[in-house]
Amino acid sequence: MSHFDELLKLRDKQRQVAKKQPIVIKDTDVPWEENQHGRMKWFMHPCFDSAWNAYVLYAQQVDAGRKSGLQRCQGGVLFYGLDGKLKTKVNGELYEWGAGDLLTLPILRDGVEYQHLNTEKGAHATFLACEINTAHSLGVDKGSGFEELQTCGQITEKDLAPGSGLRVPVVTKRTDAPATLSSQYDRDFQRWMEIRGRYETGNLLVRGSDMSWEQNRMGKVCYYLNPQFEKNALRDWTVFAQDIRLHTGKHVHQGGLIIYVTEGEGYTVCDGTRYDWEKNDLILFPVKPGGVEHQHFNTKAGEGCRWIVLFYWPWWEEVASEFVQMQLHPDFH
Repeated sequence: MSHFDELLKLRDKQRQVAKKQPIVIKDTDVPWEENQHGRMKWFMHPCFDSAWNAYVLYAQQVDAGRKSGLQRCQGGVLFYGLDGKLKTKVNGELYEWGAGDLLTLPILRDGVEYQHLNTEKGAHATFLACEINTAHSLGVDKGSGFEELQTCGQITEKDLAPGSGLRVPVVTKRTDAPATLSSQYDRDFQRWMEIRGRYETGNLLVRGSDMSWEQNRMGKVCYYLNPQFEKNALRDWTVFAQDIRLHTGKHVHQGGLIIYVTEGEGYTVCDGTRYDWEKNDLILFPVKPGGVEHQHFNTKAGEGCRWIVLFYWPWWEEVASEFVQMQLHPDFH
């Protein structure tokens, strides 16, 4: 068999897997596991044989008085608070955050050390974690190594002490900038320094209480991250919350984005078929020719119904995704 034939065989296998891939992954079908890093349930994982595995996605719960494992990774991870409050150490710096907030890990040359701590009395904290899946392209280690430096357990006084951390100086202090931009090499060099500088100095924490809601063609939406937001460390993600009081608008776009339900219950009509969902379920649209036509509905009109949406722009650019508005939200004028 030629390598080209192997590619066709892989395509056919992926098509068969896609036919069996559920649009809605029920929270009740995903088990919790106890591991070195803590209590976690995996919705998307590099080792899962799924139709579209472009992300790593898991929920994690930290009980009162406990901490997650201490991990070193390359960075580029997003944490969205579902309930409770946490203190997270990122390269020695402590961030206090909770439900409705978004905490991100920068992508740094020497990696990021982080650990979640729950100092609240009698209340657990739960969050959603997401990153792009590069395990089979760049390797699990990536460029900095992937290590569990300390297992999860009870919090000690030492855990709450400030740490020196690994966060590196701004790149312009480490390498001289080119005196002129006469060559493409120098222009690329300058652009890369600007990107590195953003990772090293950009905002890591976005508080939900600081965000404003907008009414657009699809509904009431609040944006946390967007490639046009230049103050945040991560620049290639869009993250937004949506509040569905009755129903959204209807549009067509390519699949492959993450929709995680944070409140209420409803259903989605996807290419003419109804799919029901409720709090803590995951909605995954397929990646397929022509994209997916869809509209979302709240089954208890007027009651709380929200979700968080995450997607990585370069993935969408690779499949030439486009938006075609089929029906406007009734409150959009």
